[in-house]
Amino acid sequence: MTDISDYINHLRNDRGCATGTIRSYQWRLRDFSEWLDGRDISPSLVRQYLEHLQTAGQRPRTRAVSLTCIRSYTTWRHEARGAAEVILDRTTGVRRPRLDIAQRAVPTDAEVQRLLEAPMLKMLGRLPRQRYERGRADLVIHLLLMAGLRRAEIIALDTSDITPTQLRVRCGKGGITRWVPVAEPLLRAIQRWSVERAFFVARHDHQSPALIPIDKTRRLSDTAFSTIWRDVASLAGLDPAIYQPHGCRHWCASQVAQSTSVATASAWLGHASVATTYNYLKTDRDTLIQAAGALSRHTAFPVQPGHTELRWDWS
Repeated sequence: MTDISDYINHLRNDRGCATGTIRSYQWRLRDFSEWLDGRDISPSLVRQYLEHLQTAGQRPRTRAVSLTCIRSYTTWRHEARGAAEVILDRTTGVRRPRLDIAQRAVPTDAEVQRLLEAPMLKMLGRLPRQRYERGRADLVIHLLLMAGLRRAEIIALDTSDITPTQLRVRCGKGGITRWVPVAEPLLRAIQRWSVERAFFVARHDHQSPALIPIDKTRRLSDTAFSTIWRDVASLAGLDPAIYQPHGCRHWCASQVAQSTSVATASAWLGHASVATTYNYLKTDRDTLIQAAGALSRHTAFPVQPGHTELRWDWS
């Protein structure tokens, strides 16, 4: 695997992948290359590598991402060598690790409300730094829930990407720019943040166009983002090890799809295929009960007055 650098350049230049995605692919493929120690890729070795990661304590989700990286790399390598070589996926027959429930956790409506209120509980003092951290956390949570943005998309936002009606997302997957409508709660969060950001810019002589700056020139980092999420989730009573920021994107997708259509939710999230959006949608118990109520309206035996309770005896 001596051509990893070429593959990374392909991700960066041809596919327009986000910086975080590129870093993840890079270190995962290098770790796999070091483990191979000169051996050629084969399905049996890929399975052994996944077992090695499991022994090292990696969760199913993490191992599944490593398998995705390896599959993408092998496909690119065979295609890059031209049609003269038979294209063979060297990971054929390798099953994707079954994802654990923790990685699929999506907040309920009640938990979403607690997440939205949590930043107001954080840093209740009046010092400038405390107000700034509270406003930053407030904006991040609203962008996750009310816009369904990914972590990298939030970090890459500039002030020029914000209008009173929509957000311009420039760093989506595939390098495709899309516009996301601004819901009323998000608009108010942006307005609150604009005040705190103005104080921060004046105090630190900030020169960057970043919507969320952290010092004179830099924008919000992955580490700072993770810290914000852990703090807010903990204040909301959610375990950060179970609830991940991407679960907010799933909740947003479900809300948009239920109020409009799956096609609208797909365009909102920037998915290339509607089939991808279906993986984001959740059906909770209340929705199933409502569906049962809709079926109950169609019956050949209407309920008679006075018959409000059904009884039976299985003995």
